[in-house]
Amino acid sequence: LQLAPDGRRVAVDVMQPDGRGRDLWAFDTGSGVASRLTFQSIDASAATWSPDGQSLAYAKAEDGPPDVTVLHLDGTGREEVLLRAPGVQLPKHWSPDGRSIVYEDYLAGRRDQRQLWLLSLDGKARRVTSTPSSSYHGRFSPDGRRLAYVSEESGGPEVYVAPLQGGVPRRVSRAGGLLPRWRGDGSELFFLQPDGLMLA
Repeated sequence: LQLAPDGRRVAVDVMQPDGRGRDLWAFDTGSGVASRLTFQSIDASAATWSPDGQSLAYAKAEDGPPDVTVLHLDGTGREEVLLRAPGVQLPKHWSPDGRSIVYEDYLAGRRDQRQLWLLSLDGKARRVTSTPSSSYHGRFSPDGRRLAYVSEESGGPEVYVAPLQGGVPRRVSRAGGLLPRWRGDGSELFFLQPDGLMLA
């Protein structure tokens, strides 16, 4: 579930009636009316809104594992594939300036199965974290200068915050953490502990 920047729509992926895949839908938060956005033969999932709410980056699985694709919501239904790579690519969050997307790269059999990468809109990618452990659930701060994410470098999932222009990541969770989300002004970070308790 991803809330649009203006709070008026929610993007979700919905299982197809035959159970063979998922498509993206947008729900109006005021009326509850839903609009179907994709019509894939396999899977469309992991949508994240552009800052202006005019596009969605999502994982499109059609000819193989999911790749990062942008769907423009200008009435044309135009799509563009930003990244094709081995394994599964899942976009997680669009930067506030609209210039890059943080995504998860998943490859089974690799020690660090889940890695976080930054993808610019021209298709260039660079890895965010350097530890030989899984990292995921990346989320830009509202000012775009920091990234909150989950890393398993300590043996279990913990929430970290790292400056994007160099600097040492800082662990902020004490007893595990998942799904970090920033407050709108960037002064607070919310996340879930593995036991289901929400902390700020």
